[in-house]
Amino acid sequence: MKGLLDYLYSSKELNLTRFRNATIRSNYLYLAEMFMPSKAAVLNYIDDGYSKPPREAHVVLIRGGDPKPNVLEIVVGPLPFPNGHRLYPYR
Repeated sequence: MKGLLDYLYSSKELNLTRFRNATIRSNYLYLAEMFMPSKAAVLNYIDDGYSKPPREAHVVLIRGGDPKPNVLEIVVGPLPFPNGHRLYPYR
């Protein structure tokens, strides 16, 4: 969790405010949970010797500081020391 939070709060692109200092017009972290890899990726790892799917986090951000406030969902990884993020894939 520490590595995830360090990445999120240090990202200039995300421009997050810590929750205790956030207002309705701030960008802040709402939720962080494990992102489950696809069943196909897991079965390829278990059955066929493919590489292990990376551990990643699903993160929900409240973007109250944007010109048009929004809720943004991203996937951050690889854990425990993330180095990037991408938009959450809606399936």
